[in-house]
Amino acid sequence: RQLVCFVLMVGTGGVMKLVWARAQPVSLARFAESLIFFLGPLIYIPLAQNTFSVFGCRKDAGGRWQLVADPVRSCYNSAWWSGLFLPGLACVVVYVVGIPAFLFYRLWTSRSTLSEPNTILRLGSLYRLYKLGYYWGELLALGQRLLIVFVSVFLVGDVLFQIGALILVVVVFVVIRAPVSYTHIRAH
Repeated sequence: RQLVCFVLMVGTGGVMKLVWARAQPVSLARFAESLIFFLGPLIYIPLAQNTFSVFGCRKDAGGRWQLVADPVRSCYNSAWWSGLFLPGLACVVVYVVGIPAFLFYRLWTSRSTLSEPNTILRLGSLYRLYKLGYYWGELLALGQRLLIVFVSVFLVGDVLFQIGALILVVVVFVVIRAPVSYTHIRAH
């Protein structure tokens, strides 16, 4: 699923690049970066959920470890280690860690120019809802969503425990995000 989503994202980007190329010239790297800025936060949750589902295993009544997302598949056997674990680990690095790390890097390196029109046009979708000092607010929101996915994928045994953990995540992030306060930055 991750590969299909990535191919669709790149394919859509390619088509958009061809259409947009007629309007104004832009480098492919700049276009790919803009696509990640725009789509990264939107597709992050489905990508993280699909990636983590590879690691969501539990013991069935017979003592066999099975994949929660696909109970027909066994976990911790040679097929799982070679066919699911390694690609899943690569997807964790690329998607679950890579997308927020890239977004943070670009925001961090642009932090001194966040109020300039070019930066607002390129990165504004990531920070314009927050005070400039809290330009990383959207990454905090991604962290909250990631923890919600983590709880929903890995804490599947006891529904009440899962609900309690989800409520705890939401409450903790409400407290953490309170000082970030939303604001609006005008584009020039």
